Amino acid sequence: TGKLPFGSPDAGEAEWIHHHIASAPRPAGQVREDVPPMLSVILLRLLAKSPADGYQTVQGLMADLRRCQATLTAENTIAPFTPGLQERFSTSFRPETLFTQHPQARVLLTTLDAVNRTGTQSLVMLSGAPGSGKSAIIASALKTLQHRQILLAASKADQHS
Repeated sequence: TGKLPFGSPDAGEAEWIHHHIASAPRPAGQVREDVPPMLSVILLRLLAKSPADGYQTVQGLMADLRRCQATLTAENTIAPFTPGLQERFSTSFRPETLFTQHPQARVLLTTLDAVNRTGTQSLVMLSGAPGSGKSAIIASALKTLQHRQILLAASKADQHS
């Protein structure tokens, strides 16, 4: 489309990150009328917030793009279809593991692992701008640690002006 999927082109880094995490992108067909509806659907799937809603493999994406190309060549239009039908899902795919790559998540998981091994007490505090993923990091850590014998307390504080 030649335009960013959300926010304004003048948005700062924090605003861009917030929109990327919390805002739904505009469908490409709303930005440019000449974008076929199925390509707009495929682009939205590529920009899905939840990994489970997006393409799981490049092969699935390529199958959908080839289908678009085939119907466009044969019928001069892209016939509607349900995207992702050619996906081969990996049984090892776990969306919650994606957040463990975040630096703050690694600190949290390392600390909780040390607490589990040594029995010592520890305090970890996460901070960041609204919408930066703090709650998702905590939720990911809790899922990762759900079968361990750890006493854990979590709290959230919202800033009010």
